[in-house]
Amino acid sequence: MGGAGVMRVFRRFTLAFVAVAALALAAPEAAHACTRILWNDNNVAVLASRSADWLFPTEPELIASPRGMKRDGGFFDGQQQIPVNPARWTARHGSVAVSVFDSAVFDGMNERGLAVHGLWLYASDYGPRDPSRQGIRTTLWTQYLLDNAATVEEAIALQAGIQPVEVPMSFPEGSKAVIPISIAVEDSSGDSAIMQYIKGELVVYRGRDYRVLSNDPSYADSLAALNSYDFTNASRKTPLPGNTNGIDRFIRASYYANSLRDTSPKSVTGAVASLLSVARNVSPPVGAPLYGPGSQEATDWRTVSDLTNLVYYFEPTRRLAILKTDLKKLDFRAKAPLQTLDPLTKGFNGDVTGDYTPAKVAPFYGTASPASAPRTP
Repeated sequence: MGGAGVMRVFRRFTLAFVAVAALALAAPEAAHACTRILWNDNNVAVLASRSADWLFPTEPELIASPRGMKRDGGFFDGQQQIPVNPARWTARHGSVAVSVFDSAVFDGMNERGLAVHGLWLYASDYGPRDPSRQGIRTTLWTQYLLDNAATVEEAIALQAGIQPVEVPMSFPEGSKAVIPISIAVEDSSGDSAIMQYIKGELVVYRGRDYRVLSNDPSYADSLAALNSYDFTNASRKTPLPGNTNGIDRFIRASYYANSLRDTSPKSVTGAVASLLSVARNVSPPVGAPLYGPGSQEATDWRTVSDLTNLVYYFEPTRRLAILKTDLKKLDFRAKAPLQTLDPLTKGFNGDVTGDYTPAKVAPFYGTASPASAPRTP
């Protein structure tokens, strides 16, 4: 999507972004609500789903990045936002990721079978800036891990050298917002980790059983809330919270993710469909009420990462389609072109691997001065 098109989209939703900023100050529940569910013990593939919810369409774009891409973790909106020791790196692994607003990466999978999901977390506290660690804006943290890690263990080890920094995202007509996030990461072995910065310290939960993540409160508090439910001998009479706030979604997703473990899918397609059925169950439908009468939210898109077969599925929620990208068929060699695909394009459905087209300017760096963003190799 070109810069002019994005500018039109942003102007259309500037007031909504102002509303997001106001809600950030007034409410504990995230306006950007998401849910990640990992299914790592079925008999066909390691799968992870993710729903992305917002007050309005996020104009997602699929980005296929080759190895060798040069990134700057402090550059945004035409200038260096992290002046001291910004993270700069060259991608070791090719990946497919979802870029929103040409400014942020919240989800993706790389060619080594690692998937990363960034979820809004108001409880995030990255601490005062530590100049001895490379600073990376939170909205590029997901891509940093996709570029540099092949396993959950490597993703955790990388945290020692970086510090996420909340860089305001500037939009037309003066609106701004920061995106505080936590990270869920899993690899093809089924290993999993949740990473959150709480009170200035990185807290890591690692293990195959950490399969669900939503938004606020902190993961520790979410687990504590889940412990108050007894799902032993569950049936259709088992009471479940049914709203769309973070705790309700976390408990409901945990309940149904556990139920998935009792099924035996006969194919990868069947397993993907089964996981999506749970992801849809915990997704806010279009028009779902948010904070009060007249306020609304919706799931804008969902993804499923097949870490065993290196296939990435994308489901837009405002049209009937499921897009499939086969990472094994993409050219991730160094010097290969960075490619993009607009998943909202009418008619796109099924395998779209061959529909990616070369990008002129590297994404993720904002729309204020797109010409000054780092170029593709």
